[in-house]
Amino acid sequence: MGERTMRKRVVELDVWAKALDSGCQTCGNPLQLSNCSQETTSGLGSFLYITCSNSDCGEINVCLTNKTHRASNKPQGRPIFDVNTKLAAGMLHAGIGPTHVNALLTSINLSAVGQNTLKAREREVGPVIEAVAKKSCAEATEAEKRCWIDGQEEAGSGNVKIGASYDTGWQKRGKGHNSLTGKVLGYSTRTKRCAVCEAALRNGCAPRKHDCRKNWTGSSKAMKTNVVTELTVSALQHHAQVNILVGDEESSTIKKVRKSVTHGVEKWYFHTQITPVWQKDLQYPKLQKDLEAVVEVFAKNAEKLAPLGSSQANESLNNSVGRKAPKIHHYGASESNNYRVACAISQKNLGYSYVPEVGAHCKVYAERLDRKRSRLIAWSKTRKYKKKRRELREKRSSKVRQLENREGIQYESGLGWNENSDSTVEIPPPTVRPEIKQVTPTTALKKVTIDLETSTRGDNAEICEIAIVEGNDQFRVYILPKCGITAGASAMNKHGVLFYDGRPVEATSLDNSRFDEFCEIVLGFSDTLPAFKELCPNRKSFTRQNLAKDLLGATYNAHGALDDVLMLQKLSTSYPSDAVLLKHSFSNSRLEQYAVFLTEKSNALKTLQPLIHLKKISNSGAKKISAPGLSLGHLQLAYSRGGVDGFSNVLTERFDRKARVTANKRIIRNICSFFQSE
Repeated sequence: MGERTMRKRVVELDVWAKALDSGCQTCGNPLQLSNCSQETTSGLGSFLYITCSNSDCGEINVCLTNKTHRASNKPQGRPIFDVNTKLAAGMLHAGIGPTHVNALLTSINLSAVGQNTLKAREREVGPVIEAVAKKSCAEATEAEKRCWIDGQEEAGSGNVKIGASYDTGWQKRGKGHNSLTGKVLGYSTRTKRCAVCEAALRNGCAPRKHDCRKNWTGSSKAMKTNVVTELTVSALQHHAQVNILVGDEESSTIKKVRKSVTHGVEKWYFHTQITPVWQKDLQYPKLQKDLEAVVEVFAKNAEKLAPLGSSQANESLNNSVGRKAPKIHHYGASESNNYRVACAISQKNLGYSYVPEVGAHCKVYAERLDRKRSRLIAWSKTRKYKKKRRELREKRSSKVRQLENREGIQYESGLGWNENSDSTVEIPPPTVRPEIKQVTPTTALKKVTIDLETSTRGDNAEICEIAIVEGNDQFRVYILPKCGITAGASAMNKHGVLFYDGRPVEATSLDNSRFDEFCEIVLGFSDTLPAFKELCPNRKSFTRQNLAKDLLGATYNAHGALDDVLMLQKLSTSYPSDAVLLKHSFSNSRLEQYAVFLTEKSNALKTLQPLIHLKKISNSGAKKISAPGLSLGHLQLAYSRGGVDGFSNVLTERFDRKARVTANKRIIRNICSFFQSE
């Protein structure tokens, strides 16, 4: 065995003895360890290849040093050693990582375990620990209900009114609810990073299938509000109604919680120290008035301060989480952070019994770490590294400022005593133009040609006439516009009211439309304009009249929906193929989404008229601002929060690899002058 005889192994004697005593698989001759010709290691376990000592046989037998099992999702392949799974469980329980595990193993001359092996076993045992943590929280909630149920009647819905304290720990971020029992009633985590997704993004490829734990894209300060709201709502699933929350003075959290539940929630502030030592009475009336003015705001909130709740148990939990997932090590880019938080929750609720039954190497491992460290030190001294680090830091700082300015105050002491309600109002994130998704028919296509006549030519157009043709079948209906017809449209169509050939026509209202029934039989629409542009890329005019004249040698009445649709049927039947029409198709849902997008844009654009009137921005500039969902009120809010810098952060926020509105400083200063003059 050579050098291998100098190494130590972790061996289960009964497993090894049984393998040797059972003899050769072919002839039954006893096996001798000295005949081991090869060894394959897998973590702390080994596969020993022992040659039969019988010269007539010579069979190579595979003996295992430890018990094994199969992964639930991989019934085939090499078995998994139990000792490796237990090692991963111990790593999570001890709050250490692969580097610490291997430093310990190699110090006693055991082989280092590959990081991929430890990670795979961590992902095997982690979900089990999470399940234990969730179960312990459910049991703790039942115990908490029993503590609160004495002296109170259950709510009409069967819920028991309870109180809980909350606090937040950062790793990148855990959250727990504590209670009268001192146990955790619920917990959740928020993670902004995923190492697998980030690696795939850098390489320009799709991420591999993995357990992605990235569940937050906002600023870190907004995490607490979101998590407390989630846990308060989820408590109702266990028939526990959180009526009292104990926490610090920041009140954006309680504001969001009260909006998310139907029952009342009372906020208690906690105290850290009270010293009831009083001296002589104060004598000065003027000083009395000044002091009364100072304490007035506290007197108005006396009912919140009087109960003197405490969240010290939460701090203890935070310490436990910090031991399982030390902040000096970043576990938040994978599921490892969630597993470690689950270990802390289980240990808090169940004690240490939550853990399921579960030389040369040191020099080589140390040398490998030294080489890695030397490479990192050398790389960190290069100009390229320093430049990239500075760029990433500036990018992160800019992103945080933009998010915080847009979201408003999410975490601040005494926020509930601030009468400025706009401080917690969120500026909407960039509005995404609805994505065009092609129609994918499952049966043979049946093309129906449709055309409309509208009251105007802008975004506020209303439908006046609908004409549809399918084969020889025709359909036409007139629609009553709600907002009238503009003079320009009347001059264009030679009509002031709904007349056809000088005769009034019967019209209906769109309120009687049945779009839902329409969507059940119609898959979507195809735009013929881009289809003809693809077929005739060198043409300059694509009006229907010119296409009919040039391609079909025909003329027609271009301001009647039925005449238009008949000509469009001829053109679309003669030229674009079904494949081209499908390429430029879109679904009914996209049509609805786009209508909502245009409505929001139009409403925002109306509020920007004062800026246009004072020539602070042009019409095109106003449309560019309103497109991502910004109104005048949002611009005023951005300026009031951060002045010119805060205003600039909102307009220059990166979205889809470009500025949300503009990065032009001159334009930004010109718009800011409107708010500065107010």
